[in-house]
Amino acid sequence: MRSSLSRQFAAETYPTRGGVGGQGLPYARNSAQQATNGLLTTTAATPVHWVQLEIPNAGGTNVPITPRVTGVLLVIATIGVSNADTVPHNLTVTVAVGGGGISPAAVATVPAGGSASVPVQCMLFSESEIGTTLEVSVVVTASAANELTLIAAQSLLTVQEISLPTG
Repeated sequence: MRSSLSRQFAAETYPTRGGVGGQGLPYARNSAQQATNGLLTTTAATPVHWVQLEIPNAGGTNVPITPRVTGVLLVIATIGVSNADTVPHNLTVTVAVGGGGISPAAVATVPAGGSASVPVQCMLFSESEIGTTLEVSVVVTASAANELTLIAAQSLLTVQEISLPTG
């Protein structure tokens, strides 16, 4: 016969999907919305400038995150872009940490007179100590100057610390 005390002890002691004792672990996260770059006037790599960062509550190109538990970060970005030209052009999107590109680049061909959304997803394994702030940014490179325009309402970035599988 099992006692209710042992069930209660087990539920409050062992980690569950919700964390220890039903409380989630304090994983770090941050996000950015609405790219303000507008027309890409150069073919050089250009950091995306965001209207709104979740933390701090301001705009900027770098999205800070301070890993607290695992140091493993999932970065998901979508960049909306339109093409005013009569020929297709390419947009390359890369995730960078501390100014250095680290993700495989996503390349999309934006049709003539059309638009596209360029998704990028990558996992970062922080080589820094837990508690060290990392600056994550998205860098775009256009294949032609003055033809591609970032669409603010279709551009966003999410950086979230995730758990590691155990077992």
